[in-house]
Amino acid sequence: SPAAPPPAAAPTTARLPPAPPPRRELGIAETSSHQLATTATSAERDRAEGGGDAPEIESPVRVRHSCRARLREISRTIMHELHALRPVLASCLVLVLLGSTPSAATEMYNLEYFTFYSNACYMPLLSIAGFGSQALSAVFYGRYLGKRPVREALLLTGTIALLSPLLSYVEYELLHSSKSTVHSFAYALVIHVASSFISRLGFLPSVVLATATAADSFSWPAGPAADPALLYAVQLSALDVGTFLSGLVTAPIVRALDIAPPDLDGLPWLLAVQAGYKAAVLLLLYVCWFGTCHRACATRLLRR
Repeated sequence: SPAAPPPAAAPTTARLPPAPPPRRELGIAETSSHQLATTATSAERDRAEGGGDAPEIESPVRVRHSCRARLREISRTIMHELHALRPVLASCLVLVLLGSTPSAATEMYNLEYFTFYSNACYMPLLSIAGFGSQALSAVFYGRYLGKRPVREALLLTGTIALLSPLLSYVEYELLHSSKSTVHSFAYALVIHVASSFISRLGFLPSVVLATATAADSFSWPAGPAADPALLYAVQLSALDVGTFLSGLVTAPIVRALDIAPPDLDGLPWLLAVQAGYKAAVLLLLYVCWFGTCHRACATRLLRR
């Protein structure tokens, strides 16, 4: 007989997982409390894993003391470096004063350029003549002034260099009054050569002063306070600082005098300021270096 069919399975109803309760939005106060609790739990976990306490926040008093100690250390380092550079501090001041003189070199170049711009070869010829004149100035200084004391040579050549603004003024007047370009170039060439010679002659003692001061550091009883090459480099940096200050001083003067090409009407006043500043610096150096007896005489006269 055929086998009986298996009994039919009873119908089953699929059970779904219970739905999660609706998420409730936290308020501001509750959110802050939850964040604080989470942070505290994380800090406790880190403390437990690290086996130590969490780093403490330094108090303002301790931070203040730390800053003061750091400033004292920096000040001590600066004073130590200045003590090492003590042989050249005075010469650096002199070089800065000499280099910070207002200069009319840029304005004189503009004057020559706007006068000879139509002739392409005139400006290069003036530059070549100026370079040759500066080389002759160095030879002249080494032969006739090289054996003099540096201070005397500096004051002497600085006084001679006061003629340079005067020559520039003469060139300014001649170029404005001349009607011929050839004649103007002849005037400019002669004056440019003479002015370059005198200007370089007044500058060379500054380099000699830097070299001599660095070399004299060997004669100190305790030996050189620093490497002489470093002392020489510091003084050359002082020359660069003086040149930078010269530009800062010259720019407002040029703007105040309204010196603009092609006329450059206020150029004579700038030349006068240049000569006056240079003379004042030389007078100050003379009083500081050689004016002891003069100060004593002035004191006696004032007492009378």
